[in-house]
Amino acid sequence: MTHYEAKKYYAYAREYLRQAETAEKADARENLIEISRVWMEAALNERLNVSTRQEQLRSSQEARCSCLAQGYGSPAFANPSTIR
Repeated sequence: MTHYEAKKYYAYAREYLRQAETAEKADARENLIEISRVWMEAALNERLNVSTRQEQLRSSQEARCSCLAQGYGSPAFANPSTIR
């Protein structure tokens, strides 16, 4: 999933709130607000998940760079037959 998904979820939440504003019956309004809340929560969770995945990727890349800087990414290290 992407930030695009979160934006879609926010749009759904706004649309349900817009419908709630024009609902004539209180129970319909409450249901629409609840649906909006669920979409908002989904959007927030999606943004958090995307941010977490990006941070994990960044950490992984930093670890890889650290290993390369220490020589662990050299061909000799990658090929056990070259170790004597």
